Amino acid sequence: MNKVYNEIKEFLKDPIKNREAFFNNSSIIWIDWREYDEDIIGYFNGLLAHEDIIELETKEIDLGRGIDLILKKDNKVLTIPYEDDETDRDITIKTLDEFISPKYQIRLFSESLGDDTLAFTVLNSNEWKELENEFGKEKLEFFFTPVSQFKGIFNMSMEEVMKIYTEREVLRDKIFKNN
Repeated sequence: MNKVYNEIKEFLKDPIKNREAFFNNSSIIWIDWREYDEDIIGYFNGLLAHEDIIELETKEIDLGRGIDLILKKDNKVLTIPYEDDETDRDITIKTLDEFISPKYQIRLFSESLGDDTLAFTVLNSNEWKELENEFGKEKLEFFFTPVSQFKGIFNMSMEEVMKIYTEREVLRDKIFKNN
């Protein structure tokens, strides 16, 4: 198993005890509003197996955003589908998640939700399944939520964040009662 898998597994064994240490390890990628979308691809590449690294082509264009980002791997090519006027971290991360699927899956470390910098990680889909089998889907997704479940994660209103936070508090009590 890889280092990221082992660090996530250790965290899930005792999330309360391991929370602070997990926030500071190399298994998560911190992304905020200042990140360049092309750098985000590089951050995730840093957690992928060497043979699975995504090639990124940056192409200058005449639209307001100024660039197209093109993902390439083997015979697969995909231009990230941005709006005309700007790139968008949400679209970058979700498109990358779709591009590396089904072999890998990107998830939000949900404990970072509500901050201006969000934490993500990526694992082989089989490893996510092993963690789900060991810790349960509810607990796993409570802490590591598939990015496909969110819309506009970087642009959520405080109302949306508070709603999720309140729902998470109810779930947190349920999850920790069962431990």
